[in-house]
Amino acid sequence: MNLSASTSEEFDLYEAQLATQAGNFLRQIGSPYGYEYIGQKVYGNNLIQQEFIVLHEKAALRVKFVFYKGKKGWFVTHFFFDVNAISFFN
Repeated sequence: MNLSASTSEEFDLYEAQLATQAGNFLRQIGSPYGYEYIGQKVYGNNLIQQEFIVLHEKAALRVKFVFYKGKKGWFVTHFFFDVNAISFFN
C-alpha cells in the first residue's frame, strides 16, 4: 500500500483507511513483535526515505517513509508498506 499526503487532513484520511484494513492484514501475517531499522536514502537537503522491517509471526513487513523538508519543517509525504521481503535483495 502506498499513501501520500500533503495536508494533515489528507494524512488523517489515509490513517483511517489503513486502520480499517489492518484487521484483515494482521489475520494474514500475524501480530507484530518487533522491528528493524534498515537504512535511509538522502536526496539533496530536503528529501529523505527511511526503511524498516516490521517483524510479524508469518512474514516481514517492509515499511518506507518519505520525509520532505519544507519552509515550516519536516513532513511525512509518503508512507508505503508491503510484504515483498524479496525486494530487499534486489
